[in-house]
Amino acid sequence: MRFFQMSPGMSTQYLLNSYPWEKYTTVVDVGGSHGLLSIDLVQRFPHLRCTVQDLPEVIASAPKDVHRVEFQGHDFFTPQPVYGADVYLFRAIFHNWGDKYCVQILRNLIPALKKGARVVVNDHVVPAPGVLGCYKEQSVRGFDSVMKATFNSRERSVEDWRKFIMQTDERFIVRQVIEPEGIQLGILDVEWMG
Repeated sequence: MRFFQMSPGMSTQYLLNSYPWEKYTTVVDVGGSHGLLSIDLVQRFPHLRCTVQDLPEVIASAPKDVHRVEFQGHDFFTPQPVYGADVYLFRAIFHNWGDKYCVQILRNLIPALKKGARVVVNDHVVPAPGVLGCYKEQSVRGFDSVMKATFNSRERSVEDWRKFIMQTDERFIVRQVIEPEGIQLGILDVEWMG
């Protein structure tokens, strides 16, 4: 994850700068590895408390005693154990999984969600054909092919994201899609209306 974040287009800083974290107090970083993003969040926003979830063997080697960051072993293919958080954050998770698995991951959140909770998806958003220059377009489409061959998954356009989220449950509403210029990951702000 650290190598992943070293690329300027993958930096966590744009996520910290582009989303209204000041409106929330509790964040669950689902599949958050060693919590690098959550640590950045609590350093920038002292009012936040984060729970970082990943498989127990990953959490076992996570940093210990990080102020306002709790680490928890959790498989996102099982029901979400943290109830009532303000934000459930997924950074670069869904692009590794096909739609049926992504639907399962999101459905596992539903019993834990309070009305108005946010699901923030920070993942690749494929632009419409012709928006990028030829080289970048080829790169994006090539990466989509790599994801298909490697994980039987794919990169998604804004419309693909909306469709998969609505397929999960119609009570999920995509409030906005933020695509910061020069950044490889978009931010989908999804509200639970249940």
